Amino acid sequence: MRTSFFLFFAFALISLPGCYSARAIKVFPGKGGVVEVNPGFKSLTDPEVQAAAMKVMEANCGFGRVKVIEEGYVKVGEKTETTGEEQTTKHESWRSKTKSTQGQVKTVDINSWRITYECLGNASP
Repeated sequence: MRTSFFLFFAFALISLPGCYSARAIKVFPGKGGVVEVNPGFKSLTDPEVQAAAMKVMEANCGFGRVKVIEEGYVKVGEKTETTGEEQTTKHESWRSKTKSTQGQVKTVDINSWRITYECLGNASP
């Protein structure tokens, strides 16, 4: 029973569609903007991920009227991680406890893949 559940769970994870997304961060109507791309379990070069980003950009500019200016990772925040041991010390009074953590504190950047684009002008007749 346990083995069949594990196999089912493993197959379900493998067959996920990718959980990718693209969303507009800044929009200048008819002029351009910035799109944030989250590839999920897929690569940033995956055609489905790129199509999702293009769909967001074309919603602002129109079909085929998008020029990518820049794309890459951008720092959007920081996360602080603490590693070490936590110790609780009891004093003579039953109400008094002291907690102390000894270890290392590390700050890690949080990055996001962003695409800056502009809308191309109307095509000449």
